[in-house]
Amino acid sequence: MSENTTVPMNAAGEAMKADMNAASAQIASTMDTAHRSMSRRMNIAFVMMTSKTKRAGSVVRAIAEVGEMRSALNSAGSDVISEMNAASDEMISKMKAAESKMISSIKSTESGMEEIMNYYGNEMAAGMNATGTEVLSIMNMIGTEIVIRMDMAAKEVKLRLKDSEMGEILKTAGLEMESKIHDAGKEISSKMTAAGAEMRLRMVAVGSDLTRKVLLWGLLLFDGTYLKKSEKMC
Repeated sequence: MSENTTVPMNAAGEAMKADMNAASAQIASTMDTAHRSMSRRMNIAFVMMTSKTKRAGSVVRAIAEVGEMRSALNSAGSDVISEMNAASDEMISKMKAAESKMISSIKSTESGMEEIMNYYGNEMAAGMNATGTEVLSIMNMIGTEIVIRMDMAAKEVKLRLKDSEMGEILKTAGLEMESKIHDAGKEISSKMTAAGAEMRLRMVAVGSDLTRKVLLWGLLLFDGTYLKKSEKMC
């Protein structure tokens, strides 16, 4: 091949080589850009997936914890109500026993009569009313303390999960238990007040009965004395 032919061929080869190199570089750049873009997207997807999985796991754990807390709260609330009911029943039983003893003692002496019985009846009714009010106050305090603690737990869950729904569930549970405790306190207070009023009625009735007996004895004594004096006069 002559020199005149070789030079153009070399030039064409170099040009083609340059074009191929440029195309190759462009393809490589495009592939690199695509790869980086794909990597970024895959990383974002992975982070999102990991975050959602972790979040879902936390929510599941939180829901389980909320369930346990509600169960524990209901159990504690039921125990408190049971204990207070038992205590009030025991208190009423002791008051009734004291009432029976007092009535028996007064009946045996047959003295003091209606005034004394009315006094003790009023005193016992006042004592039972005061005790009922105290029980109601204690139950209200317990209910308030529970709702405060549940509200604190709700705030903690909100901060941990940044999910107000969990907080609302706990707050609702606390308010429900507060309502149950308050209702139980009112019921116990009513029961004790009613027991006090019932005792007072019985005490007054006994006093009135004894008064009637004394009046009757007085009349009989007067009549007997009068009859004896009349006989002597005759």
